[in-house]
Amino acid sequence: RYWTAKVDYTVNDNTRVFYSHRYNDDNSTGNTVLSPFQNIDWTNVHVVGADITGSRLTHSLRFGFVNFNNRIESRELGVPFLTTPQGTPYQLNIGINNNLSIGPNSLAPQQTYQDNKQFKYDGSWSRGTHTFRFGGEINSILLGGFANFAGPLSVFGDFPATPVGAANDPLNYPLLSFTTGPNSGFFTAQPAHGLPFGGHKNTRVAWYVGDSWRLRPNFTLNLGIRHNRESNMFAKGAPVLPELEAYGAGRGQVAKFPWHAFSPQAGFAWDPTGAGKTSVRGGFYLAYEMNIFNNSLFDEFARIATGIGPSVFDETHVAGPTGAPIVVPITSVACPDAALGDYSCLVGLPIRTILGDLGRLHTAVDAAYSSFFPTYDANKGISEFANSLGNTFGGQFPGDYRIPYSMQFNIGIQRELAKNHVISIDYIRNRGVGLPFMLVDNEFRRDSRFFNEAAARTSLGARLGVAPAAVNPAAIAAFIAARTAAGQSTNIGTFSLANDTNWPGLTATNLRARLVQGGFSLYQGLQVQLNGRLGTDDTSFLSIGEHRLLRGVDYTISYALARAEATSGSGRTEFITNTSRNNERYNDDFGQTGNDRTHLFGAGFIISTIGGFNINPAFRFGSAPPVTLTVPFNDTFAGANNIFATDINGDGGTGTSARGDILPGTNPGSLGSSIGSWSELNEIITTFNSNFAGRPTPHGQRLVAAGLFSEAQLVALGATVKAITLVPENNPWPFQGRFSADVRVTRPIKFKERVSVEPYLEVFNLFNNTPKGTYGGLRHRVFGTLNYPYTSSELGDLDGQVRGLITLPRQAQFGIRVIF
Repeated sequence: RYWTAKVDYTVNDNTRVFYSHRYNDDNSTGNTVLSPFQNIDWTNVHVVGADITGSRLTHSLRFGFVNFNNRIESRELGVPFLTTPQGTPYQLNIGINNNLSIGPNSLAPQQTYQDNKQFKYDGSWSRGTHTFRFGGEINSILLGGFANFAGPLSVFGDFPATPVGAANDPLNYPLLSFTTGPNSGFFTAQPAHGLPFGGHKNTRVAWYVGDSWRLRPNFTLNLGIRHNRESNMFAKGAPVLPELEAYGAGRGQVAKFPWHAFSPQAGFAWDPTGAGKTSVRGGFYLAYEMNIFNNSLFDEFARIATGIGPSVFDETHVAGPTGAPIVVPITSVACPDAALGDYSCLVGLPIRTILGDLGRLHTAVDAAYSSFFPTYDANKGISEFANSLGNTFGGQFPGDYRIPYSMQFNIGIQRELAKNHVISIDYIRNRGVGLPFMLVDNEFRRDSRFFNEAAARTSLGARLGVAPAAVNPAAIAAFIAARTAAGQSTNIGTFSLANDTNWPGLTATNLRARLVQGGFSLYQGLQVQLNGRLGTDDTSFLSIGEHRLLRGVDYTISYALARAEATSGSGRTEFITNTSRNNERYNDDFGQTGNDRTHLFGAGFIISTIGGFNINPAFRFGSAPPVTLTVPFNDTFAGANNIFATDINGDGGTGTSARGDILPGTNPGSLGSSIGSWSELNEIITTFNSNFAGRPTPHGQRLVAAGLFSEAQLVALGATVKAITLVPENNPWPFQGRFSADVRVTRPIKFKERVSVEPYLEVFNLFNNTPKGTYGGLRHRVFGTLNYPYTSSELGDLDGQVRGLITLPRQAQFGIRVIF
């Protein structure tokens, strides 16, 4: 529902004031039927303004108040959630890419409340050939709410070729990982919006001055400067994190907004002929980017005492609010490390057999934090970062962090082609420095550079039944032979080498330390726009007798040839969720983002017709976004052991798998842009197979160099890079252009001088054009990937089950608008 109201009042010839109010609310269901959530929003907007105009001096004043409210809840929609034997609902995810996901949605429950109070002043003063502009604004923002991201128990399973039991029962598949956490979700210790915690207040202050100087009758120079200041862009007042000092002096401090955030701008407009029909214009400005509140909330959450927020734990570490491990009895398997809060013993077991253990653990976690909540003190106790060993939501802004900025350059020409018809052609280049926000793991867990040979020898010796010093290829060969004789298969996963003990990273205390570091972004494009109006004289040929069918046509037609690129191909540059596929040299992976569209075309018309009808068609076309190709995992073992099969750059990873490396020979977003055919892709795959297939990754090379395995043994154990199957060149190309056409028809009906009713009909996707989405990946003969050999009978399943629709089928709505 949506409604708006506005009142205007003319005080005198020079002064006008107004008040407007807007309200809207909506209720919608998100995600999938198997893991849905219900989203509710309601918003109130109030604006009061005044405009004062003098002969030389003008003033514009605005005061606005915005109240935004959002709630998200997890709901069952016909498919009951799975539960543990204790009755706890859990989310089940099967497959490396969570091909099957069922259960409570991880985004719920969540509540967000935000109040914005903003005052803005703009003024101008003309003197001679100068027009001076000046003004400022103050925006006070109060955020509150919570998000229980860690509360739902989440279980992640592998999808091997041979599950334990029926293949159509996901509970028969082995456990890859699990996460658990308390039933709480406050990220800060400040109260707000009627809640005891979760508040964050920030005040943004800015001022500017500028001059539009008409140096010559046909040349105007524009100069200006703006200063920005934020009181709490980061986590002002939050404690220092001493654990971050291991990665550089001062990095544990809270980041600060600098006082020197000045934004200069300069531009010009030149009429080369002096006839008033042509304008060449260009400009430059530097602007500092804001930090959305989610980012600063995640930083503050890690710094304050644990106990009120969505602390998330996985199998490697489960602790209570005091830092002590949470210990529960494990019945499915011997688990001596459970006394330390380490439940890695459950990994690899059939999910069905360990659900009781996970249910007991989840209940114990919730009980430990629930009893701690009433006596919480943000200044007492262990920090969330220390308690989770760095495994927190989002990441931390280090003390030496520098705020990002962008520089935009533009040059273009505008020309009147004929009366009421103007064309503009502009080249725009925007370079972002410090965006996207990149989460770089400074701990470097499981990085091939940090190999603990002594720990690996001890682990292998215990498994082989020999002394650590006696671990060598001969001992490995004897162990494999004994298992073969007993009818047991052996792969690299049998040796359990992919863990934090053997590849410990920089410190002995932190599992992870994701610090926010800046990447780069670049947009550049040629933009063309044609605006015009056809009057009654121009359309007089469309008449029936003396009745003209058209009263007038206004149009806008635009086209852009553009490229959008960023570090790691990140499409959400402003959000603190961008992780790199190359943790050591994250800016090396620079390429096209999911927002990239090579071609964009749009056209809109306002057509006034006979009978008082207004017809407003709109047409849009855009190229499909490109796809990023990564090194695929093509084996029966998965999880952390991917470091021996896909981690070509050796940067490791945390949790269930290695980071996905960009396919050598490509960049982010290459497929569909620089790679324009299957033959070009197959050339890259052939080169990859020649240079990498059958060879150990950097992790495997460390095992060989230490004398633990021979290279031939790693090949036999599957611990090498696998060859990628070529793409059948008769497979459907995965990109379809996106075209849509919408139309709105209105017929205003005037009753009195100040009252009119406007019924309208809107049709979206008028021609019912439904382009398909992309499909991707290069896994060997897996349906839904690029190199699967599709038959003609399977193309329907590919379109319906994998690709899906980009635009909804044709829809229509009817409404009535009352103006008084």
